[in-house]
Amino acid sequence: FVGGILNFTSQFTQTNAPGNTKNYLTNFLAPGRLVMAAGVDWKPNEMFSLFFSPAAGRFIFVADNGVDETAFGLTAGTKVRAEFGAYLKSEFKKEIVKNVQFRTALSLYLNYLDNSTDYNGKSNRANIDVDWTVGIDMIVNKWITVNFATQLLYDHDVAIAREDKDGNALLGPTTQFSESLNVGFTYRFDPTQTKKAKAAAAAKAAAEM
Repeated sequence: FVGGILNFTSQFTQTNAPGNTKNYLTNFLAPGRLVMAAGVDWKPNEMFSLFFSPAAGRFIFVADNGVDETAFGLTAGTKVRAEFGAYLKSEFKKEIVKNVQFRTALSLYLNYLDNSTDYNGKSNRANIDVDWTVGIDMIVNKWITVNFATQLLYDHDVAIAREDKDGNALLGPTTQFSESLNVGFTYRFDPTQTKKAKAAAAAKAAAEM
């Protein structure tokens, strides 16, 4: 298929610096990311899809003046960074046992316009940004669902403060990893279906008399 993708993500709440409740590292729309891409979407079956665009635009926003925009690859004093490159996204999902579904999604982005270099003077143009999620969705019963998911991120434009094994301060790109466990409770109330069920039950009872 020929298709397109429009994807927008944003930091939702404020994140404070470690051990500091006054200074914060992120906030709403700081950063925000918008991806627009047109390309080819291959779907050989219901379980797998692969979308590729050789011409994809990506925009990174830092709208909060209290957030350091240079930590997300922006030039000091700017609010938006525009990129143009190639985008690939693959998705796979399959029910491995009854009421248990495995899913994974991998997104890769290569910026054609990146002329920067890393700390060793090596060009960053060959670096690929990675966003990989893996999840297990379980239906316990008609009310309760359980979801376990992991996410791996790498963006060489994002500078992350950390320490090495000797306690020395480091600042630069690194792999980020998160995991989450969610338990959901749902109840569906549909008056139309309820009326149909009552009418069907009444008709069945009348037929049996």
